[in-house]
Amino acid sequence: MKLILPILCVCLLASSLIADEKTEPLAPVVAKALKEGVDANLNAGFATVLGISKAGVPLKRLKSETNGVTNTFNVSLEDKKTVIITVREKQMSTFYLTDASGKLKRAVVNDGAVKSGGLTNVPVASAEEAFQKKVSFWKMSSP
Repeated sequence: MKLILPILCVCLLASSLIADEKTEPLAPVVAKALKEGVDANLNAGFATVLGISKAGVPLKRLKSETNGVTNTFNVSLEDKKTVIITVREKQMSTFYLTDASGKLKRAVVNDGAVKSGGLTNVPVASAEEAFQKKVSFWKMSSP
């Protein structure tokens, strides 16, 4: 009987972790960013366009650079449920607003070649496929 209780507890814990990964597939990446990420800041302009804040937002950031493409995974320190995935290639940056569920809430493209006003909202349906590729990228990057 003494052996059954610990085994039952381990099984229940494992099943809750599996359920969490199904409902919050980005939770392990969020945890990694909060633990290992570097301090960063999302400026007020981008934070406003994404609907997060009227002021700058402190972040924890994971970053990956490959073949001229910079991928970042950002977690807001003001609201740890807020995740911003960004992709930058040359002068173009795409910002994806999500949370640990991996559901796309908003997408914005910024053309860095335009001095002011280079931000464009992208319909969620149009951004979904590229966003899901980035979600997969970050899930694979965080064991």
